[in-house]
Amino acid sequence: MLLIESNDDDDDDDDNDDDDDDDDDDDDDDDDDDDDDDDDDDDDDDDDDKNSKTWVASAFLNKDLVRITSYAAQIFLRPRFSKLLLIIRHVLRCSLVLLFIRCRLTVLKHLYSL
Repeated sequence: MLLIESNDDDDDDDDNDDDDDDDDDDDDDDDDDDDDDDDDDDDDDDDDDKNSKTWVASAFLNKDLVRITSYAAQIFLRPRFSKLLLIIRHVLRCSLVLLFIRCRLTVLKHLYSL
């Protein structure tokens, strides 16, 4: 779309060469406005570059995360850690159940207070 606008501006400039000088000054002001629009488009390109850099960085982080997770899984799959893993899982499950009950009690308390 920018190429179409810039081509249209070039056509207008050719037409304006045949016109008076006053019209050329007005068109120059319009060209300045178009230049401002082009600057905004450059900012969009910078945002796209930042997004692509973020995507590349997240890909590397995910790769490292997979390595760490696989290493941790190897450690926890050892027989002496399997009981520890079961205990941790049980504690987490109980804490989630207690948190759920507490939230429900809080919601019920607020409903009855209304």
